[in-house]
Amino acid sequence: MCHEMRALTLSLFAALLLAGCQTKPDQQSGSGISGPVTSTDGGQETDSLNRTYHLKDLQRVPITINGHRIQVWVMDDEGKRQEGMMWLTASDVGDNDGMIFAFPDIQPPSNGFWMKNTILALDITFISKDMKAINTQIGQPYDLTNLSASAPYQYVLEMKKGAAQRLGIKPGTVIPIPSSVKGHP
Repeated sequence: MCHEMRALTLSLFAALLLAGCQTKPDQQSGSGISGPVTSTDGGQETDSLNRTYHLKDLQRVPITINGHRIQVWVMDDEGKRQEGMMWLTASDVGDNDGMIFAFPDIQPPSNGFWMKNTILALDITFISKDMKAINTQIGQPYDLTNLSASAPYQYVLEMKKGAAQRLGIKPGTVIPIPSSVKGHP
């Protein structure tokens, strides 16, 4: 009797395991990567399922800084601004890709940025209401230090570390943000 009970128990356990492993075609399971994204470097890239706002779903706009054209994902509401570049890897973000954070109101310098869950080292450029660079902070991966602006700001541009220097961004550099990019609560 024990042998039959054990065989029945194992059969039921195996059936439950198989049933639990089946997913509907429209469901995602586990962690890893989501749908494809095209970076400005031309490759098909993917981003982490840890993200709430996947790159493929975000609005992108072109910005030209000192003659260099870049593509930026628009982070225009509280949820998008909070997530920022969290979980993105070097293969998700090209050298001419970035994120523009648009706030509905002027932000005090003390409202800085941090690098929680951020894998990439970043240049974080604070931009005034009149679209001039205020200062650039360098964010280190996973660092929780508050990186602040040196004056009130309305926008922030995040790009891979080294981009600000490569693009010639320094205090006073004009960063023309399209009028369609507006911050929302």
